[in-house]
Amino acid sequence: MATSIMITLLLYLWFLASSTTIAIASTPDSVTAGNGSDTDVAALLPFKAQLADPRSVLSNWTTATSFCHWFGSPPGTGCCPCAALQGSISPHLGNLSFLTVLNLTSTGLTGAIPADLGKLHRLEVLVFRRNSLSGVIPPVVGNLTRLEVVDMGHNSISGQIPLELQKLHNLTHIDFITNYLTGPLPNDLFSNNSKLQYLDFGNNSLTGTLPYSVGSLGMLQHLDFQANHFSGPVPTTILNMSKLQILSLGGNWGLTETIPGNNNTFNLPMLQMISLFANRFTGQIPLGLANCKYIQIISIGENSFEGSVPTWLSKLPDLLLLDLGYNNLIGQIPSALGNITNLVSLGLQSCTLSGLIPQELGQLQQLNALYLDHNHFTGSIPTFFANFSELQVFLISANSFTGSVPTALGSSRSIEWFNIGGNYLEGSLDFLATLSNCQNIWEVGFDLNDFTGKLPDYVGNFSSTLINFFAEGNKLSGELPSTLSNLSNLVWLDISNNQLTGTIPESIKLMDKLQLLILSGNSLSGSIPRQIGQLWNLQTLILNNNNFSGTLTNDLGNLSNLQYLVLSKNHFSSTIPASIFHMNSLIKIDLSQNSLEGALPVDIGQLKHIDTIDLSANRLFGRIP
Repeated sequence: MATSIMITLLLYLWFLASSTTIAIASTPDSVTAGNGSDTDVAALLPFKAQLADPRSVLSNWTTATSFCHWFGSPPGTGCCPCAALQGSISPHLGNLSFLTVLNLTSTGLTGAIPADLGKLHRLEVLVFRRNSLSGVIPPVVGNLTRLEVVDMGHNSISGQIPLELQKLHNLTHIDFITNYLTGPLPNDLFSNNSKLQYLDFGNNSLTGTLPYSVGSLGMLQHLDFQANHFSGPVPTTILNMSKLQILSLGGNWGLTETIPGNNNTFNLPMLQMISLFANRFTGQIPLGLANCKYIQIISIGENSFEGSVPTWLSKLPDLLLLDLGYNNLIGQIPSALGNITNLVSLGLQSCTLSGLIPQELGQLQQLNALYLDHNHFTGSIPTFFANFSELQVFLISANSFTGSVPTALGSSRSIEWFNIGGNYLEGSLDFLATLSNCQNIWEVGFDLNDFTGKLPDYVGNFSSTLINFFAEGNKLSGELPSTLSNLSNLVWLDISNNQLTGTIPESIKLMDKLQLLILSGNSLSGSIPRQIGQLWNLQTLILNNNNFSGTLTNDLGNLSNLQYLVLSKNHFSSTIPASIFHMNSLIKIDLSQNSLEGALPVDIGQLKHIDTIDLSANRLFGRIP
């Protein structure tokens, strides 16, 4: 006798902090008393057979076990078997004619989506999120007219969006984010989806213009067409959606024209996030945003917006992220921005802004990231930045700041990315003492300024997280501190074009993560230490314009990843080690203007990737093949 039993099998398969879910739900009458529905068993056993189940999670899915007792872990039981399934979707699942929910999230599935699923006429929820599915969206999905949720995000599905999807009139949620879908979005695809609340085709390769019909989706709250190849203007209908909370159109690079600014053409009263970055929008920053009282994120960088930074931004109390960078903005930073006290990230980089940093910005105590680089700001670095206890990103490079750097900068120990290069800053490097206490810092840049004095020993106190250190183009003197070798995870070290003297310390061998070592344009002397041949990851070694002398160590030949070797304008006087011409990754060799002598190695022509060889102004003889 038929029973009104709904079986839901939820297998939370956790692996490395990501959950895996299988949910199969059937409507009443899909399961009978006794050993269960023969049809359902006949469909699920082939499905199991196509999966790899290394931890035997589905071991009791057998004919010997009652269908009603097949293994499952309902929510709240706390049962999380640490296993992951793998395999393809069995076409036999299409025989589960009473199925209403099919959720195979993060189950390691591969292969195509079988067309047989088009027989599941009672299906309301179809979720294949975070797998490795490929192939196209089967047009027969359009037959599943009871569908309310379709989520196939984060797979490798390709091809065009089938027109048959326009028959899914009951959809409230459709998500195909991060796939390989191509072609245009059919304009009529959403004409009959009055219930749709969530629409996401972000991170694909869709082309053409944005469908005008999207603006007719009166219930829509989430709209994401980000990171595709859409072009043309944004339909005005999309800018007048009364329930829209998320509008994400960034990263298309082809959306153009101005965004209307008055209340008649821009009315998004519930908007919480707008993302238009990396497109070709022009005109003023849309005034309609001033009425979006709930907005938290404005990301419109990398466009051609013009004019000044609007003062009305200060009237958006919930604003957390403001990214206006890489636009054609002019003028000064309005002091009123200091009223946005909840602001976490402020991006004004690569504009044409000028003037002093207003003292009112000192009220932004929650600021986590500050991007002011590549503008024309002047004056000194405000001391209030040292009071920002949450500050992680501090970029003010390529401006016209003057004076010294506040020594308290970094006292919060929270800074991770610090670059003040390309200004007119001067004085000592005392600020590095405080900055070296930042435990998660990965880049320190103070290049292209007028700092003087020695590179202090406490540079060796920086955290092991430091990977970039830029000090080039200053007036630093003295020797390279031996403590520099404490920076064992450093990848990029550039102290070129200073006034350094002394030798390269042998302890440099401890910096074996280095990929770029640039010390050119100093007065360094002595020979290149043999230990430099232990920097196995080195790709660029530039030591030109110094006073190095002696022989070129044969250990240079151990640098199998080296691409650029520039030792010109020194006083090397040996023969060229043959090992150098066995470095198959080399693209450029410049040993010119030294006192090298002897014959050219006969195997100089064995370099497979070489583009430039300059051995001029030496005492060499022979010929280059």
